[in-house]
Amino acid sequence: SGIEGQTGLFVRGGGNDQNLVLLDGLPVYKPDHIFGFFSTFDINAVKNIKLIKGGFPARFGGRLSSVIDVEMKAGDVEQPSRGFSLGPLITKAYISGGLGKFTYHFSGRRTLFDLLIAPFINKNADNNLAFYFGDANVKLEYDVNKNDRLVFTGYYGRDRYDQTRIQPQN
Repeated sequence: SGIEGQTGLFVRGGGNDQNLVLLDGLPVYKPDHIFGFFSTFDINAVKNIKLIKGGFPARFGGRLSSVIDVEMKAGDVEQPSRGFSLGPLITKAYISGGLGKFTYHFSGRRTLFDLLIAPFINKNADNNLAFYFGDANVKLEYDVNKNDRLVFTGYYGRDRYDQTRIQPQN
């Protein structure tokens, strides 16, 4: 059971906080945005997702329900790609490619809700409301030789929720 309309994974009766979420092997502690309505993971940045529901190795330690292992996309020297999407709620962009032994993948997204409602907010009202989220993913890889590879994975996320109540002057 969960709350309808929100992200969360409840495996075998466990709680949402009993799952281990990994991004390229690194733990993600709050895998959602804006009160749980949007996932942390941008589909433009995800290559593969593996869900382990039971019998997971001890190296994942201390989790009762599951392990969710998310692998980010890497760039491709032979097939560079890019994309842009402008929607009423979220704007997304990505670019992927490589040069020789070096590959890259960058992606980012941001909600536009705060910008869309700005003209309709009364600046002199008792309440001001602003919220948005944005995140960016980067994966850089360098093939040192046929057996060794250097990989840099980065994630940046920001959520902003601001409700300002203006105190009346006496």
